[in-house]
Amino acid sequence: MNDSPPADTTCDLFIARHFRAPVEKVYRHFTNLESLKQWLCPEPCQVLDGAFDFRVGGQYDLQISTGEYGQIGLKGEYLEIIPNEKIAYTFQWYGHPEFSGIETRVSFTFKEENGGTTLHMLHAGLADAATRDNHHEGWNGSFDRLLFVTQMHRPGRINWNELFTRDPQASKAFYTALMGWETVEMPIAGTDKTYTMFSDGCLPLAGVVEVTPECGDGNVPTHWGSYISVESVEETLTKAKELGASVVLPATDIGNMGTMAVIADPQGGTIAFWKGNC
Repeated sequence: MNDSPPADTTCDLFIARHFRAPVEKVYRHFTNLESLKQWLCPEPCQVLDGAFDFRVGGQYDLQISTGEYGQIGLKGEYLEIIPNEKIAYTFQWYGHPEFSGIETRVSFTFKEENGGTTLHMLHAGLADAATRDNHHEGWNGSFDRLLFVTQMHRPGRINWNELFTRDPQASKAFYTALMGWETVEMPIAGTDKTYTMFSDGCLPLAGVVEVTPECGDGNVPTHWGSYISVESVEETLTKAKELGASVVLPATDIGNMGTMAVIADPQGGTIAFWKGNC
């Protein structure tokens, strides 16, 4: 590994983005693999899995699904970590027909500013202007997803919608034709299954869940459902019951992703609460 920075900086990439979230929350999404899976890489690309050792001298090796190039790898070593202030690491694609073998450097700085976090990114050592422009598109697509992720879990916000349907293929065909949405198949870790999401081509919009005969009493109709982000699922359930709601689904852990619950309000409307772990 060459420790000297590239002398030619004409093709370095600089990006600044602002997130309406505390520095600690934005920074946290860079520090573990499960969080990276939520935002790193623009749609329809997706981090599938990998090794991740977040410490100075630690290495990462990510497997990424892409539409155009199939599955490729991204690896590097962490060079500098200052909690909530700065992260720097080497960056090298492999298994990629255009960029493999070229080691570059990425650094992020985090600054509390204007009621949120300003993120400055420098991607240094890119080979030429075309490579810089390709990475500009990729990084901004990733940051669009990070913006969505950091906003969707703000308490009190309706942070996700799902279509529960008896015929996923017909539902996907209807909404893609009606709204011009795209569908993205996201691998579910540890299984051979995928989770379908509607997308506008940039950001995820909603999920699609198949209603099987085992659901409820077997007569669950096709319907849309929404999730509200909360600070505490248990405390929200307690307050909802005091206000006359009934519990449809008690607080339930969804793998290592977070905790959810479902209530029916006093007028019979159902809504889910969600507290994510990331």
